[in-house]
Amino acid sequence: MRKEELRIRKIYSQTHRQALKKDWTDKFNQELKIIARSNQNLILVIYGKQGSGKSYVLLFIAEKFLSFFQPPMKLTVDDCHFSNIDLLESIEKKKGHPGLDIKDEQIQTVGLGSQAERMALENVIMTVRGQKQSIFFSAPHFVGIDCHYTLKTWEMGALEPWDWNKPIEQQWVFTKSLIYSSDGDLLGYIVTKTPKDMELLKKYEEKKDQFITRTRAQGGSMRYMYILRKAKELMNNPEFLEDFNSATNKKLKAFFCTKHMGSSMLTIAETGILVDYIQNQMKRAPKPKKLKLNIKRKT
Repeated sequence: MRKEELRIRKIYSQTHRQALKKDWTDKFNQELKIIARSNQNLILVIYGKQGSGKSYVLLFIAEKFLSFFQPPMKLTVDDCHFSNIDLLESIEKKKGHPGLDIKDEQIQTVGLGSQAERMALENVIMTVRGQKQSIFFSAPHFVGIDCHYTLKTWEMGALEPWDWNKPIEQQWVFTKSLIYSSDGDLLGYIVTKTPKDMELLKKYEEKKDQFITRTRAQGGSMRYMYILRKAKELMNNPEFLEDFNSATNKKLKAFFCTKHMGSSMLTIAETGILVDYIQNQMKRAPKPKKLKLNIKRKT
């Protein structure tokens, strides 16, 4: 059915027919090298149906891109994220050092604070170009992000006819993807192979499965975890505790939270929740016991 779908697409779309005659693989690899060696950054979007090879394409290009840096860099599972908040915190920690982060858009954040996350991400995408930080996005559907290139997985390939009695990853050799310019023009196609670091691919898929399971169990939002992390950071800051305890009303407490957090992606409502949580934790904290003085009275 996939072959028939591709055949029909080529019949009815002259643009696709022309694009599939243009192999951009070498040009794209050269572009990756130029970007890496000149300390620029790359915003890349990869999308396609489930099982179309997005993870293979994503990690292969990441390996290729990082190999061109001097010295070469290596992607780790800690650079792979599945929520906007984790991606944004990772970029903040790198503080402008060249590097690559991956964001898998498998599940969108919804509910309280999700709009603030998306706005913060849009702002970061516009500013990381000057900080030499690159971001690759992977999604099952087209994601409207201001990027340098967009790839759409088109066709998976093997050297021999598929044997459906064997694991598909043992036969999967290459993936053909359509490549679009930043203006959305279809340029041609590129061919990528399977990643060299299959152990990273395994960890990546495991981390993704854990995130999906955890997110579905929580009803789609993991914002509370971000609020808890911020609360822990603040409560370990003696200067914040001094200011917080001196505040005479909730607005002042919220102000001191914002002051000591620095940059954060909390909404006004979430900041109120943060204040309530910190107050609650302080009330529950055990109070220091008073020392009893054992003084004997003279008779």
